Parts: sequence; structure tokens; C-alpha cells
Amino acid sequence: MSDEHETRNDDPRVEPDDPLSLAPEPGRWRRPKGSALRRTAARLRSGALPSTNPELPAAEAADLLEELAEQELMKSLKNETLEVERMCRESDENQRAMSAQVLAAHLLRLKKLPEARDPESPIGQLVRQLHRLRKKEMGRRRKRKKKA
Repeated sequence: MSDEHETRNDDPRVEPDDPLSLAPEPGRWRRPKGSALRRTAARLRSGALPSTNPELPAAEAADLLEELAEQELMKSLKNETLEVERMCRESDENQRAMSAQVLAAHLLRLKKLPEARDPESPIGQLVRQLHRLRKKEMGRRRKRKKKA
């Protein structure tokens, strides 16, 4: 009975000692971050980390790691820039939509003024001009289908 109560680890995934070797999912390799690559390159150059491949000198391996770190940095900068551009576009669209709503509300308030109903008054002329501009900007409405 005591054997059944013992804690057993049947999980085939064993946590590695090296955090760069495996990803949490089995069979997938996790790409190290740029800072880890640069630190490893510095260790290779200083000799603190021995080269695992005798055919590849430590300096060349360090150069390759630094190139990978640079590529990773450029990739992250590109992604960050695209994200900022997307956020700016969304903000501009929201700002335009809000200003269009505010202008429409002001125009409606102007239309309700008694002076706006007089076509000869300057306010009436301004209201008609703004109304035409708004209709021109919004485009034509769709024609309704006639009932058969």
C-alpha cells in the first residue's frame, strides 16, 4: 500500500538543466533570447565556455551567435514598429470617428436654431453649406428596392 502512495513522475518530459535546450512542449526547441546569445558569445570569446565543436573555433561560433542576436533584435524591432503603427492607425480612426460624431451633433444643434431656417441669414447659409459637405463626404445612400 505504501508504494501506491508514493509520488511517481510518469511525465516523459524531464526538465533540463540547461534552460535553452528544450521548450515546454516535447520535440520543440526554444530559441534563446538575444541577451542570452550575446552573453554566450562573450563567454566563448573569453574562453570561460569551451567550444563543443573542435572544428569550429570559438571566435567563429561567437560571431555566429552575435549575428543571430542581431537578427533577433531586428525582428523584434520590426514587430514592435508594426504594432506601434497599427495602434496609431486605430487611434487616428477612433479620433476621426469621434470628431465626426461631435460635428454631426453640432450641425444638428445648428439646424434647430430659428435663424438656420431662414435661407437668407448667414447662419442658414452656413448650415446648408455644412449639410452639403457632410452629404458629399458620406456619399450617396443606397436606393431602396421597390416592393413587388
